[in-house]
Amino acid sequence: MPKVRQLTPSVIALLALACGGTQPAPSPTAATPSTSAAAPPAPTSTLDGLSGVDVPRVRIQIDGYPWFGAERPLVHLVEVTSFEAWCEFCFKQREIVPRLAALHPDAVRVVSRFKANKPVAGNMPQVGIFAARAAHAVFHAHGPAAFAKYRLALLKEGSDLNLKALVRHAHAFGPGRGDQPKQLDAADPLLFATNHRMVVLGQRAFPMAFINGRPVPVHKEAEAATILRKEIDLAKRAAARGFTGKTLYAALMNRAGDTLPGKRVLDRSLAYRIPVDGSPTLGPATAPVTIVAFVDFECPFSRTAQFELAELRKKYGDKLRVVYKHRPLAFHRRAKPAARVAAAVYQFVSAKAFWKLHHTLFAQQHALRDTDLKKYGTDAGLSEAQVSNALTRDNPLIARDSALAEKFGSRGTPAFFINGRLITGAHPLATFQERIDAALAEVAKLPGGGTPYERVLASASVVPIYTLDKPVADRPKPGPIPRQAARGWPVWGKGPQLLAIVTGATPSRFDGMPSAVRKLANAHPQLTITWQISANPAFDNSMDVAAAARELLRQKGKTAFLTFLERIAEHAGPLDRAAIVTIAGKVPGARKAAVASALKRGTHRTALEQTRTTLATVRVAHGASVHELNGARRYGKINVSELGAAVDARAR
Repeated sequence: MPKVRQLTPSVIALLALACGGTQPAPSPTAATPSTSAAAPPAPTSTLDGLSGVDVPRVRIQIDGYPWFGAERPLVHLVEVTSFEAWCEFCFKQREIVPRLAALHPDAVRVVSRFKANKPVAGNMPQVGIFAARAAHAVFHAHGPAAFAKYRLALLKEGSDLNLKALVRHAHAFGPGRGDQPKQLDAADPLLFATNHRMVVLGQRAFPMAFINGRPVPVHKEAEAATILRKEIDLAKRAAARGFTGKTLYAALMNRAGDTLPGKRVLDRSLAYRIPVDGSPTLGPATAPVTIVAFVDFECPFSRTAQFELAELRKKYGDKLRVVYKHRPLAFHRRAKPAARVAAAVYQFVSAKAFWKLHHTLFAQQHALRDTDLKKYGTDAGLSEAQVSNALTRDNPLIARDSALAEKFGSRGTPAFFINGRLITGAHPLATFQERIDAALAEVAKLPGGGTPYERVLASASVVPIYTLDKPVADRPKPGPIPRQAARGWPVWGKGPQLLAIVTGATPSRFDGMPSAVRKLANAHPQLTITWQISANPAFDNSMDVAAAARELLRQKGKTAFLTFLERIAEHAGPLDRAAIVTIAGKVPGARKAAVASALKRGTHRTALEQTRTTLATVRVAHGASVHELNGARRYGKINVSELGAAVDARAR
């Protein structure tokens, strides 16, 4: 058990830093702990010859971090996550990890390492670093069981998490015993170390998990459970040689690598020479800024990024050139056929036809079957024979672009090289604008001769990267959610004031929201309330949850819609399609067979895609939870009393 300390006013003082206080950043040299586990007493044998020992593992430190689970574990499951409201993947991982541990309660210890990311969209509050500090404080004051409850309480707060909630949940455990606290910011070096470790691994934004150092795809729960069973079996065989869970972890860390298996991590302080010849482009070659985009036609994040790229071209005009590179990912089954048809259009028709098809493929991302692609290809100017050949043969353009992405360490999509500097994943418009503005300033300092892109690449290795530390408040605010965006979704009331609600499609996003809607609709006739679900297709069950909600709305109206979402929020187990249909079938009056048929046939998929497309134009990321009262946006859950008071004040 960790040393017990008291948790009282220091937590409040710690969290108060978010209201405008500052704190010196820890020194990287002093703050980063050793990457290898502390050496416990040596066992009497070695791991040589044990099956499963030499699978790829990553060196990840566990000493000093909060944990819960087995007192004498066989394996250590390390979760790397964030409490930031925008991180839908973090929500998903923090829901699944306890379920994995519960499969083997006497064998698994969960070690929690928290990141402190910058927000990536709009004006979302940054509470992650303060939540992480408070979680560390609860662990050191009250131990693993209290930490597990605190972690769960913060998860249930979801995107409504704020400083008051952090303090309220921390004080619910009562005062600690024993020594008076020292500086509770002692967790900062550990937070710094986690951020630093993830940068080294090339994982800046999304969460990760490791079982005895073995990277696991926690969002694929069944696969993660299989890996967990294999590691427990290995630990039991190692126990016969004298290893405990702790000594086994130390021994495995001595064998582990410093980077993810097969992943090359770029130095983001440098620009890289990305060739652009022979690829589709938008904008003149004389543009001072070139964005090389590696994109997958089936990737939802690649699709989201197209809105940002279109807005950037409008803003910067001839100062910006966009170069398209194919990067169909193996787990997107329709991405490569779509890329083959698009590449054939570029080769045999024209660049203009390619870009038109490019827009079509993203707009129809739900319809990329061979029959669909044949129609798109012939509409773009290919003959039927050319389309058939494209669908059945590898294309050298795609192979070249994919090899280029591998060479420069880009494994996912979208990936952008802005004048040679890498930015990965979906980002808000403001992030791209900051980097483009900085790139324009750099180009202005370069000597003349040749195109700007050639001059940038000639001096790329000596140009330092710029920082992105502008306060979130300085970023342009998004436009209001348009009233017409709610077509086909439930509407309550006919008042002059509009409350527009958008949630993701995971249980934590629905928690408490149906009750809030009922209360507001009953108490405030001056309101019109709309509720839309913007599903995140990166999660297999997300689209099914949203589709089932729309189907129940069609069958039995708003009451069934709210009841279903309440029951989804209460659901504790895996949420696959069968579970969703079962939950829907228990809604009074619902036709279970019709729900199952709607999910199988994709009846509501087009409507869900249209919802995400419309909301993206006002910078509502899919999976986010936001609500707007008369155009004023807030993130997270609804505070009924505060929002009701605002409605009444405006009515007066």
